[in-house]
Amino acid sequence: MIFRLLFLSVLGLPAVVFAHHARVYFTDEVLEIEGQLTGIEWTNPHPAMTVDVTDASGQTTAWSLEVSGSLYPLRRQGVTEELFEIGQTVRVAGNVSTRAENELLATNILLDDEQEVLLQVGANAAPYWGQQNAVGAEGWVAEDDDLVDAIGEARGLFRVWSPPGPEAAGDTGSTRFFPFTEVAIAARSSWDPLDNFAMRCEQPGMPFVMMTPHPIELIESDDEITLRGEAWDLVRTIHVDGNPEGHAPSQHGYSVGRWEGDSLVVETARINWPYFDPIGTPQSEDVEMIERFTMSEDQARMNYHLTVRDPGTFTEAATYERVYVALGESLPIYDCQLR
Repeated sequence: MIFRLLFLSVLGLPAVVFAHHARVYFTDEVLEIEGQLTGIEWTNPHPAMTVDVTDASGQTTAWSLEVSGSLYPLRRQGVTEELFEIGQTVRVAGNVSTRAENELLATNILLDDEQEVLLQVGANAAPYWGQQNAVGAEGWVAEDDDLVDAIGEARGLFRVWSPPGPEAAGDTGSTRFFPFTEVAIAARSSWDPLDNFAMRCEQPGMPFVMMTPHPIELIESDDEITLRGEAWDLVRTIHVDGNPEGHAPSQHGYSVGRWEGDSLVVETARINWPYFDPIGTPQSEDVEMIERFTMSEDQARMNYHLTVRDPGTFTEAATYERVYVALGESLPIYDCQLR
């Protein structure tokens, strides 16, 4: 039985809220080019390639490609750097850039052996040239057979937790209820989609740093719990029975954890990160958050539930919920690179 997540639309939340920043400056127009692959940068937040295209007159133009997917979901669907070889002739389909000439958001690439590779993930990923054996076409939804023997390993919550499936643009594979105030929605008008933390590879604060399609890891020590995230190489400290008084505000705030049965409950305050999401919805320093991490009986699934209270941003408490699974993965290094 395939373990899937349900996505619920939410009041007042445009689909673009969780779409990655890369799509902001590309149109819906699809263009196909053919040329020689001359460069590969297999890095986050998106891999990049260079293709030299020679026209009928013999003039060669270098095209810059930004790959639609990011490294972790691409790897989960079988797309790795080793598939590509400098010097090979490729055909590329992608969306045209609005900010630069000869630039594409690459969604599909056809290699010189006629093997098609899907460079986007989730519901949007589909063969462009009709090749049903395309790499990445089968997706990467975790099935029961993919899960580790979590009870036998007896690690409880303290392991790497992975998303169970792909996440299309505008859908983080989650359920969410974000009742934004009209003032908060209006404040987005001052947001610059081309000059912000995501475009500068800056690590965001809470809670958005916990709303990504990437693995997380919980690590236990004597008096604290470390939460690591693959996205932006996140490191958070959860203080067991700690006290936020006297601690300076920070982008991740001060987190205090306690156990309620088998569930880890984390309360976070003193957050000075100014945005709730990646489109400029503001949040105040009065924001408070409660996270709950709860395992399933077989210990191979973990439910993550977040409650956010901020009267300036929401008309009532906002909630966000998703599921992780135990696949036995390690936490890769994100190492976001500017271009």
